[in-house]
Amino acid sequence: MSKTTYRTYGFMFDINKFKDIQNNGGWNKPIGGLWSCKLINNSTPWLEFITENPELMRDTNTYFDFTVKPNARILKLYTTKDYDAMMAKYSYEDFFNKNIDFEAIAKDFDLIDFKVRNLYFELMGWDLDSVLILNKNIIDYSDWILSNYFLCHGLYQKLVT
Repeated sequence: MSKTTYRTYGFMFDINKFKDIQNNGGWNKPIGGLWSCKLINNSTPWLEFITENPELMRDTNTYFDFTVKPNARILKLYTTKDYDAMMAKYSYEDFFNKNIDFEAIAKDFDLIDFKVRNLYFELMGWDLDSVLILNKNIIDYSDWILSNYFLCHGLYQKLVT
């Protein structure tokens, strides 16, 4: 089985800057974690989204590709049934809404895989299929380090020869 590669744009990842997941006071997106998208044919849903919405354009020349470790606990939210089951176990209520309890999810899962297009009304304000890394320890650097070693080594060889 091949590994899924994910891509995050705009920066090179620094594990020391990873912030733990926190609920965001009734907002349906948390604070912290690492947002990413699956890499498909050297593109992602994020790249397609910002191409269609140029006012949101960010640096697409800087990015971080990674895989996750095989033991990652993944919460898949692909259907309304998935969403309803998640909300039955991982939600809290404030004065106005029933909210996703990301802090509780982070205790049981390492990553959430969202199919936003299938959950338009449930995840209002989410624009594209994405993943949210909840646990920095499931990021697998081995492929990234190996490919960047050869890239850097190749550049070094070109510079000194």
